Amino acid sequence: MVKTITLQEEERRAELLYQAMLEDQALQDIMDMSNKVSVGDGQVEHGWPHALDVGGLDGLTWYISNRINELIPGRIGRYDQIKAGTGGLVHDSGRSVAVKDHDKHSARIAHHYLRDLCVRKFGGLDFLPNRFRARTVQLARKHRADSWLYRDDAEKALRKKEIDGADMALLLLSDKLCGSESRVPEEKLSLLKRLAKVNVGKRFRKQWKLDAQWTPARMSWGHPDEIAANPQYTEAFVKAVMAVLKKKGIVLPTDVELDHHDQVNGSIKDRVIEIFADEHEEGTKIWGTMLYRLMVNEGIATQELVTGLDWWHEAFHVSAKAAKFLGLRFRIEFNGRILAYDKSAKNWVPVDARHA
Repeated sequence: MVKTITLQEEERRAELLYQAMLEDQALQDIMDMSNKVSVGDGQVEHGWPHALDVGGLDGLTWYISNRINELIPGRIGRYDQIKAGTGGLVHDSGRSVAVKDHDKHSARIAHHYLRDLCVRKFGGLDFLPNRFRARTVQLARKHRADSWLYRDDAEKALRKKEIDGADMALLLLSDKLCGSESRVPEEKLSLLKRLAKVNVGKRFRKQWKLDAQWTPARMSWGHPDEIAANPQYTEAFVKAVMAVLKKKGIVLPTDVELDHHDQVNGSIKDRVIEIFADEHEEGTKIWGTMLYRLMVNEGIATQELVTGLDWWHEAFHVSAKAAKFLGLRFRIEFNGRILAYDKSAKNWVPVDARHA
């Protein structure tokens, strides 16, 4: 017979479990393997530092929710904060198995991990609240953007992809807004920064019609398909850039690949999330604005790449949806330029250029 516990007791146990997770070597080992698999697959860091960045006590789930509660006391409940933090610690654990379908693997790992943690730290499974376990599993399973974005009007009509809690909204915002140069493997980041310092000269820019901030760091070295996708990067142009690099004594390592995701993360020098209380808009649930401030090296990645690249475009889209659930409009500040999503353009554009 399952013993029923009060919600207060459930929250108390959940917080003790969360605190134990923060210090549990077994979870850190899982996340170390997640990072090893991710980097081996050519992706950016997805290990314990990322888990803490999302769900740790100094991570984004707590930062965002605490900031909201400073503006409107009690708006985000303590239990939602705990669940979001717990979900943040395990959401990418499935990458220890494989990058593909890692959300499914993460859900399975979260289920077994919490059971194991209760046995090791709290004397048995009776300590584990079933609703807390089930919600943590769901948070891990649904942390990817495509779980919440509609692909067509028919799918939208079913309304099955609506965010169902503050804990889910916090996890989505924290996971999607954690881009940083620190997540790029050191050898790649070092090469990006070195390439970004290359001055190709005014004559070269004029000849090849390059903007003033262009550097060879914008090219996806080791990924010929990505280079070929840019019509500006003809064979003659690539040879000309190679000649410039050779003249400057830069030899590109044959075993290092720089793709667009490396460039986007590698370009982000700093990120700050700010939340402001606004005048309430009559007839809406919007009470404030979330501003995602990005300081970006545009010699490595352009605004169009950062806001338009597959994963990132979806990440910002679902962030806007999660922010709206919490009563916030979502804006991006890109090197001082305020951007809002334009539905007609299907892109992020300067606010003063946004369609009415």
